[in-house]
Amino acid sequence: NQDGQLGLGYTTQGTDEIDKYVKTIKKITYFDNINIKDIVCGNNESFFLTNNGKVYCCGNNGMGRLGFGHTNPVITVQEYTYFNHIPIKQIACNQHTLFLSEDNRVFACGENGSGQLGIGDFNNSNNTTPRLISNFNGKNKYLDRKISIKRVSVGDKVSVFFNF
Repeated sequence: NQDGQLGLGYTTQGTDEIDKYVKTIKKITYFDNINIKDIVCGNNESFFLTNNGKVYCCGNNGMGRLGFGHTNPVITVQEYTYFNHIPIKQIACNQHTLFLSEDNRVFACGENGSGQLGIGDFNNSNNTTPRLISNFNGKNKYLDRKISIKRVSVGDKVSVFFNF
């Protein structure tokens, strides 16, 4: 919980090596009246996805990977309001994050130093708010037709998009 990725409201930074881990199960009371269908954990960050497509997250926000418009750590669970009117069905995260909407649009934020966000450049290595990946609409030099993305996955400096 060094970066607040457990959403407990505190971190274990600066503690002794033996005390830096949360050793017992802790309930995140923030979700007492919220139905969570999926939890996705990356490189010291956590995303929570509800049955109705709302997103909550906490933890390491280095390079803007949480998408809040800044790079400060988020040590308590926060509702993600960027997608208020866009239901999300899947999230993949590491140093960058991909959000797949119910209508199969893909949004990306976080580190882009190797072009892993798929937004067409890697000049701006940190994207602190999600950007729509428009390369799947058939209007670029690589695709001559629209592709409907069904699943996403990420690695350290790579994104994978599945259309089956």
